[in-house]
Amino acid sequence: MDTDNNKQFDLKPVRVGSTEIDKRTQEPVTEEVEIDQDLEVVEPSPVTYYAGESIDDTVPTDVQSELVETMIESDLKFVGRVFTVELDKVLLSDGRHSRREIVRHPGGSCIVALDLYGNIYMVRQYRLALGRITLELPAGLGEPDETPLDCAVRELHEETGLVAEDWRRLASIHTSPGYSDEVSHIFLAEGLTMGNSNPDDGEFVTVEKLPLTEAVEMVLNGSISDAKSCVGILLAAKLA
Repeated sequence: MDTDNNKQFDLKPVRVGSTEIDKRTQEPVTEEVEIDQDLEVVEPSPVTYYAGESIDDTVPTDVQSELVETMIESDLKFVGRVFTVELDKVLLSDGRHSRREIVRHPGGSCIVALDLYGNIYMVRQYRLALGRITLELPAGLGEPDETPLDCAVRELHEETGLVAEDWRRLASIHTSPGYSDEVSHIFLAEGLTMGNSNPDDGEFVTVEKLPLTEAVEMVLNGSISDAKSCVGILLAAKLA
């Protein structure tokens, strides 16, 4: 009988440089691997995967060129008091054409007014688009040639009557980049003093003071859903 056919083979994988046990001494033995210090470090190129494509066959591609759309023509469809709407024809990276409905918006500012006791000031108002009353941070549209900070100072005073001594920009966010270029600039306002509010004509709001910690909980449980207000409250809480 061929004894070689009856041999038992150890098929456990062996890892280079791994710690093994010396069978004679039962002591761990670590294999030292010398690393060439002159090796050039090469940064990996971005890789794009497509549906149904084998990952093994995928090669690095220029991600930017795959994503960028080229404007062919723009057709202005609506001009309103606040924004305009245009229907754009674009060229995709694969050579096909497509349409994009874009809202051009002037943007505005949003304010987290924080007092010495950890309270913030918010406004309640009816939002027809949602069909309900919402709780939001004071905010408003920027006027022509007005800086985001100037807009924030004006809107805080108009909606709440508050005047702030210290201002800090928290963030500038794109509220709906899928179809709009609107930017909301979010500010933290401190050193507050109370004056008289002066809301815009036809704007009906009530001012509400609540602890910042409570506002955070309302964001997390969905009671406050306005996007810019959620971002502003959470950023202010991180700094507080």
